Amino acid sequence: VGNPPDGYRWEPPVFDQNPVLVPASGAAVSAKVTNPLKRGVGSLSLTKQFSGPADVVQKVNGRFAFALNCGADGNFTTEVVVANGAAASATVQDLPAGASCQIAETATATAPDGYRWGTPVFDKNPVLVSTSGTVVSVQATNPLQRGQGSLSLTKQFSGPADAVQKVNGRFAFALNCGADGNFTTEVVVTNGAAATVVLDNLPEGASCQVSETASAAAPAGFTWAAPVFESIPVKVSADGSVSRFKMTNQLSAGNEPTPVPAMNLAMLLGLALAVAACGANWVRRQRRG
Repeated sequence: VGNPPDGYRWEPPVFDQNPVLVPASGAAVSAKVTNPLKRGVGSLSLTKQFSGPADVVQKVNGRFAFALNCGADGNFTTEVVVANGAAASATVQDLPAGASCQIAETATATAPDGYRWGTPVFDKNPVLVSTSGTVVSVQATNPLQRGQGSLSLTKQFSGPADAVQKVNGRFAFALNCGADGNFTTEVVVTNGAAATVVLDNLPEGASCQVSETASAAAPAGFTWAAPVFESIPVKVSADGSVSRFKMTNQLSAGNEPTPVPAMNLAMLLGLALAVAACGANWVRRQRRG
């Protein structure tokens, strides 16, 4: 028997009659033999693994689903269940031998807070199902990427309206987000109107302490009280929305200098007599001495 075509195998031959009875007359006898070709099958082992910070990868738990599109040879599905970020495998059996299959990830477990899934990376895709019966191995790596969020910071003021309207200039801020980094921004205020600035590309889920590092000059006769923060620390949203934060600077009336009491004529004469008496007393003491 010759070798079957790639991806196929010979099934046991089928005879239309067996055994064959040869007539005594010597007449020819016809017999048919059919060799069935059957599509071979192979297996694919798919391993799911992850890249990213080790302490974050350990928080990955759940189901990852995959679809195999093998064109005319059919469609197949499989899934792996991951626990604590450990690599997990699933084997897809009875795939048509020789089939070329495109693999796609169709569902993922929820990424840890503050992170999102990058595009999965396959070490081979499409994959060719073996015709020799061996299991084909494929690795799918899901990168964990730190998500990015935005923070909207609004600077506003309290105090006498006519004084607030005289506020003009720059207010600067620093965000200390601990291990997630430090960031700075500023707003420019005109005529005391509230001003807003948006910081993009902040680490999702980060908890940030906000401080005011510079302020415009207060109007004459007023000083800045300590700024009042709407909430502190502020947390960068992990759902893609913009976190909003307000800071209020209060204008307080400045301390007026204490006036020196004025002296009238009688007070000045009394002061002069007292000085003269002290002088006369000093002269007498000197003479006695």
